[in-house]
Order: sequence, then C-alpha cells, then structure tokens
Amino acid sequence: MKKILIILSCIFMSAGCAPEPTSSQNYLPARYVANFDYTPPAQAAVQESPLAFTVGKVAFEYVGKKPWLHAPQFANLEKAVAEDLPEILTAKGFSVRGPFDSYDLIPYADKKAIDFFLHPVVTPFVAVPEVVETPLKVTVKMRLELREIMTRELMWSKSLDITEFEVSIYSVWNSYTTDKGKIVEAVFAPEALENLMAKEMEKQYPVLMETFYTLMDPEEMSILKKQAQEIKTQKGY
Repeated sequence: MKKILIILSCIFMSAGCAPEPTSSQNYLPARYVANFDYTPPAQAAVQESPLAFTVGKVAFEYVGKKPWLHAPQFANLEKAVAEDLPEILTAKGFSVRGPFDSYDLIPYADKKAIDFFLHPVVTPFVAVPEVVETPLKVTVKMRLELREIMTRELMWSKSLDITEFEVSIYSVWNSYTTDKGKIVEAVFAPEALENLMAKEMEKQYPVLMETFYTLMDPEEMSILKKQAQEIKTQKGY
C-alpha cells in the first residue's frame, strides 16, 4: 500500500518518475478523444447598433506540473471554445470580429470598432488522495474575462465550473506481466485518467456553454459599454 502511494504521488508531482514497464505485455487503454459539441439556441435579431466583441485564444492554467488538458484526449477543446463562444455572441445579436492570433496583433482600426475583448481561461485540478481507497477528485474551471478593448480594464468576469467528479485510483492503474506470464506490479497509466476526464468533460461541456449563453444578457452588456466608454474617456482614449 505504501509503495503504491509513493509511486502515485511521484506521478502527480512530476509526471515522469514512475518505473517503466519491462514487460512485453503492457496493456494500455485505447485513447478516447473527446468531441466538445454545442449549438446555441436560435439566433436573436441583430441589434440596431450591436456591441462588438473579439474572442481571445484559450489560456490554460495548471495547478501542479502535469498539463492535463494538453493530452491528445483534449485536442478538440481549444478549437471548440474558439468556435462556440463567437457563435453564442452572434446568437445573442452581438457582432464579432476576428479571430486574431493575439491581442497585440489586433489592428488599431479593429480595436476602434470593438467594444470588448473576451478571454477564456481554463484551469483543471486533480486532487490526489492520501490513501488508495479514496478516489481522485477532478475539477475543471473556465473563467471568462471581459475587458474593455483599449484599456484592457476588467469589466466582467464569470467562473463556469464543471461539476466535480471522482475517479477510482484502481481504474487508472494497469498491471503488466513478464514474458513468463507472471504479474509483476500495477503501474499508473495517465492515459486511463485522461480518458475518464475527457469523457466527463465532453458530457458537461454543453452545460458550460449554455450557462455562458444565459449569462450574456444584452441589457447588461449595454450598461457595461457605457461604463467602458467612461473609462476610455478618463484614460484619454
């Protein structure tokens, strides 16, 4: 039991210090690449003077050294967010410019026409238990920061949290055998945990996007635009 805990802690701290199998029969799970799919409700009428947005690239923030969401299982996540956030804004009757490779590469002419810069930040966290019988706890948060385009003043921020889910430690370990068929030891398989995370996130992703759709209230955004204009005036824009 103690040996398993040491190996598990080592994996989560450095993602690379577990012993490599020496077996010719190391059974790893098939990789599950999640499909993050969301379609917003029917499009609202375009506003007479629509607020203009641009959406920045997804930023990933990690707790610990393991970049979980950079695994192949999540290859579609960044693309899905980059497509779905503008679709939601358009469905709400706003206008969207871009995409741009970065904030610094937005032409000045576009900045003058854009009201808000929407920046998505995704943070996953895997809590390692102190005893093997206790399941791993996985949380993923998506923070949406809305900034005035010129001053980058934060005008609005929402944290959308995927419901915490648990994973049995025993479900993410694989046994391997020697050439003589003897089971030697169970080793941690990151692919197994990433597969389970991908399946759960795939299931909850549409709920996250639907929450954002609900939060994007045109009346509130109009109030924020007035406040943003005051900020720009104060700062000489």
